[in-house]
Amino acid sequence: MHLRFQKISLLLFLLQAWKSTSAQTTAPEQPDSRGILERLADRAGQAKARIQSIGETVLGFASAYYEDHIQPSGWRLC
Repeated sequence: MHLRFQKISLLLFLLQAWKSTSAQTTAPEQPDSRGILERLADRAGQAKARIQSIGETVLGFASAYYEDHIQPSGWRLC
C-alpha cells in the first residue's frame, strides 16, 4: 500500500513539473499569411537559383578540364 502511494505521488509530481514547463514555452509563430501559390513560387525561384548556381560551377569545372586536358595546345586542323 505504501509503495502504491509513492508511485502515485511521484506521478503527480512529474505531471505538475511537466505542466509548469509546458506553460513556460513560447507561443507558436503565426502561420505565414501568404497563399500557398506564392510560397510555392518563392521556393521554385530559390530552387531555380540554386540549380543555376550549381550549373555554372559544373560548367566552369568542365571548361577548365577541357582547356587543360582535352583541347590540343598548338595543334591546328585546317
